[in-house]
Amino acid sequence: ALPIFLKDWSKSCGINNSIGGYYTSYAVNIMWIYYLVQKGVIPYIDPLSIPQSLVDCKDYNPQYVPIFPPEIEVDAAKREAMFRQMGELLVGFYAFYCFEFDWDRNVITLNRSGEPTLKEDLQWNDVPVVQGKKTTRYLQCIEDPYEDNLNLGRHVGDGRRWKVLQELYKGLLSLLKDPYGSSCVFSVTDQSATVAKDGDAPKTMLEAEAEGGATSAPGRNPTTDDMLFLTGLAVKCVESSTQGHVSEADLRAYITAESTGRGAEALAAALNAWRWDHFVRKI
Repeated sequence: ALPIFLKDWSKSCGINNSIGGYYTSYAVNIMWIYYLVQKGVIPYIDPLSIPQSLVDCKDYNPQYVPIFPPEIEVDAAKREAMFRQMGELLVGFYAFYCFEFDWDRNVITLNRSGEPTLKEDLQWNDVPVVQGKKTTRYLQCIEDPYEDNLNLGRHVGDGRRWKVLQELYKGLLSLLKDPYGSSCVFSVTDQSATVAKDGDAPKTMLEAEAEGGATSAPGRNPTTDDMLFLTGLAVKCVESSTQGHVSEADLRAYITAESTGRGAEALAAALNAWRWDHFVRKI
């Protein structure tokens, strides 16, 4: 669940934008895994030791693994413990890349265990390498696990480097001091612009609420529990499909038909905050 969150956060703040010269979702995921390995949360596994099990796969109806173990849904104590650990890991991720990781000397990599990999070990230095119309930079280094001599941060120049660091610092500070409803790292506080009054500039949902104005739709905003619950329903809906994918109408019907009525309420809250296409991307 946390990699999904980090993907959403990084896109919302602009550092997950390869066309704009920043990272890709792939690079952000490698940052997350590297952090977990460095902190001993998960063991190191050589990427090249993982079998290419899907290369010749002919099964077009894969079985999806639930994001959370089934017992989490019914055991409140385990659910609380899991959420607490997720929160600690999330804060730790930002703190690690703000204060522990040496961006000037080290490389984020899954290719080696043990001592940190240095830029000089890979003969990567701060001097840009120009090849025709392409320029490869090594200010922020994330090594691709499968392609030799490829820096996934190769488009990040000096200005973009400070943007990445600024967003990491801002995220950490907001996590530590702001309540959930106003923390900049949670997507619920980064809504798309609401419908503005004639002649007014569009306002975010939080700005509209702060001024007592109307938002794009009445009702409450979604909570973390709402989004996790909706994600679980969406996975179950896809699992139940023989096509391996579902239409918007099918997904809406599946969620709103959820027996306790919670699905319809959570969906209404989510659609109060986002358009349908934004909502689908977030889950």
